Amino acid sequence: MPNRLAHNDLVLSHFSLPRDTPLEDRVRAAAAAGYAGIGWYVADYVDHVQRGWTDRRIADLLADHDLVLHEVDALPLDRLTFLDAAVHLATTFGTNHLQVQGNRPGSVADAARVIGEIADRVAPYDVGVAIEFVGNKNITSAADAWELTLLCGRANVGVQVDIWHHVRGANDWEMLEALPIERIMSVQFDDGLIAPIDPDYTVDTVTHRRVPGEGEFDIDRFLDTMYPPECSLPLSLEVISAELLALPVDEAARRIADATRGVLR
Repeated sequence: MPNRLAHNDLVLSHFSLPRDTPLEDRVRAAAAAGYAGIGWYVADYVDHVQRGWTDRRIADLLADHDLVLHEVDALPLDRLTFLDAAVHLATTFGTNHLQVQGNRPGSVADAARVIGEIADRVAPYDVGVAIEFVGNKNITSAADAWELTLLCGRANVGVQVDIWHHVRGANDWEMLEALPIERIMSVQFDDGLIAPIDPDYTVDTVTHRRVPGEGEFDIDRFLDTMYPPECSLPLSLEVISAELLALPVDEAARRIADATRGVLR
């Protein structure tokens, strides 16, 4: 059964630390900074398995630090090489959701069929599928993700909303406000400048995010819309910043958590 976290719990998203951070260091940094859970990139899980890690060793490490594996990040729909590994990871460790994103191959209907098949594989374990919209992919907006959610017709499929991709993408507040709160599968939080620093969307995304409260995004409106008290989800912190990635992982994790707690207070 999933290890559910609660509102006001914090999750350290995988990419807030360097992608190749050893799991021991990632878990230790998250626990020391008071996170309740982590996200883990499926390709990194595969790498650890290839280096001899077992599921039991991973489970023991998480339990020793009182952490939950909350999210499996992220499965591109046009590159499903790690699909079986992602399903295994999500269902073995009782995650809240497996995250998928574009680019979608084929039509919207084709993508909905693929997502539905993934959802059927994880549904018996009470795991969800979160569709993330990203401004430079062909699942671009909350409207796109919601259309796929409806076409899937599965109760365990929903939308992942990252404030970065909302602001830098469609920036459609009315669409966010129209999303049923029970179909929000994941809320990811960060901050940034309104105008991109780098014109390349991808470069800007993985270089210039800021900790909450140090940017220009309307984080109060975002929290009011996506993270009201009735939302039962934890808050996943995905602050991908060249400055933070250069720091020791303990310090980076702590800075992100402290800034977020300050905003929430």
